[in-house]
Amino acid sequence: MRTIKGYAALSLALAMTLAASKVEASFHLMKVVQVFPGTVSAPNAQYVMIQMYSGGQNQVGGHKISVFSANNTLVQEFTFGSAVSNGGNQARILIATAEAQTRFGISADLTMTAVIPLAGGKVCFDAIPLDCVAWGNYSGSATGVGTPFNAANGLVPGLAAIRRLDIAGGAGTLEAADDTDDSANDFVSGIPIPRNNDCLFLGNLE
Repeated sequence: MRTIKGYAALSLALAMTLAASKVEASFHLMKVVQVFPGTVSAPNAQYVMIQMYSGGQNQVGGHKISVFSANNTLVQEFTFGSAVSNGGNQARILIATAEAQTRFGISADLTMTAVIPLAGGKVCFDAIPLDCVAWGNYSGSATGVGTPFNAANGLVPGLAAIRRLDIAGGAGTLEAADDTDDSANDFVSGIPIPRNNDCLFLGNLE
């Protein structure tokens, strides 16, 4: 009888561990895929977008997006108050200013303020491991970001820094290996396309 009870206790402990692991793992299989600094006429219309590369990664409550200056000083953090609604593989999560939400006609999962520096900086999502992208004259730690994206010019108003999806796996699908820990290799400039669940904006900015 004690053996049966022992097995039952062991099974319960294992189930609790697996459940805890599932919860812990439900926010980290995602990457920063777009950073948009606004436009010349709307410099406060900024956003950051992260994307899942596995299903069920939407339990982001309590986790944060952090913005750093060129010398790696924390500028501001934005913390999710709860999970987001769409946990589908390849779903996007949008962190945007009120101005960006108005300009693109899309609601954000988390509202931020306009603090993304043009000349150089870094944005991180506190996944495990931490996921970051750096650009311009960023001079902080190179761990996880390598050479900054567009080191000569930084972020360009009207264009987004967009993660390449053609490094590994399907050319249109985000994979873990699309992150080589080198921002210059992993990002290109492109037309901003903020997406939140099934909402997609395609249009002119200026």
